[in-house]
Order: sequence, then structure tokens, then C-alpha cells
Amino acid sequence: MPGMRSRFLDALPPGVVQDRRSSGVFGGDLGARPRAPAQTWAAAAQRQNAVEQESQLAPRYVKGERVSHRKFGAGTIRGLAGQGRELRVLVDFDDSEIGSKQLLVAYAGLERDGEGA
Repeated sequence: MPGMRSRFLDALPPGVVQDRRSSGVFGGDLGARPRAPAQTWAAAAQRQNAVEQESQLAPRYVKGERVSHRKFGAGTIRGLAGQGRELRVLVDFDDSEIGSKQLLVAYAGLERDGEGA
């Protein structure tokens, strides 16, 4: 059965959605239904994934760099492991009660500390 046009289709850029007509199982015209071709969606998703992956693979932190965490305070990066969204850093925090913590960069919310290493 034909579906209603989604209101979210209006938010897509021009040229992504194509109107197509198809016939039903019994030969009846189902009317124009907007559809994004699989190739268009796949290509767009692939480009987006490549951009995200490229930005995640770029080294954002280096060993010895000073960083700041909103809860743990300032510290120094002592090690890095993993890559992309799995990149982890080992940070020695200045507060001896906090000590060293291994943090997943994607969620840690680290900021570069202006003091330098």
C-alpha cells in the first residue's frame, strides 16, 4: 500500500530524493512516492563515514601534552592507545588523590591546557 510522504523529506538537500512511480502487485498505479535511491544514500553515508573516520584518525593528542578534564582537573598525557573512536589516553592528573586515569577520548571531554608541557 502506498505510504504518506514523510515530512522529514523536506529537510533533505535537493537531488537526494527522486519521485518514482511503480505499479502494484495487481497492476494498479501506486502513484509517485519519493524515494532516495540506495546508491545515493550509500554514497552519502560512505562519504560521511570517511570524513568522520579521517577526523577521528588524525592525532589529536600527543604524549606529554597538558590537558584539562572538567571533573579531574589538569593533567599530563602519559600514553595513547587505539585509534579512531576507540582512542584512549592515559592521563596523570595533578591531584594525587585522583592519580592516573585511562579515558576514552570520544567521551572524555578533554581540553588542551594552555600551560604547555
